[in-house]
Amino acid sequence: MNYTIRNKQHGRLFEHTVEMKTTRSPFIVMIRLAKKLYPEYSYTSKFVQNLGEYILSVNGVSETKYELVWMFLKKLDDGTECMPDDGVNQYRVHQGEHLILSLMPRIMYNDVDSRCP
Repeated sequence: MNYTIRNKQHGRLFEHTVEMKTTRSPFIVMIRLAKKLYPEYSYTSKFVQNLGEYILSVNGVSETKYELVWMFLKKLDDGTECMPDDGVNQYRVHQGEHLILSLMPRIMYNDVDSRCP
């Protein structure tokens, strides 16, 4: 599968497409994408059982509170972009803050295909 990560920095949009042959969880895929795109940062994660969410800590973000916005789009075989019902998930990261994830597997996997044109 091809996943496209879109990163908006200071109003400019950068796109990177990564091909991954994996059936791992969307969160693992997300961390792998983040490591490819931002190798200068270190990432630690844990699953919070009572919240049912993952917390991703991003270490090494500059003191200027450099802002990252990640938008994940699943690419279908024909290259069209498929959006989940609730739109593109965006995650904003600031220095010293945690990134709370409620990324649903349907965004990354096949259940979303039936809703794509």
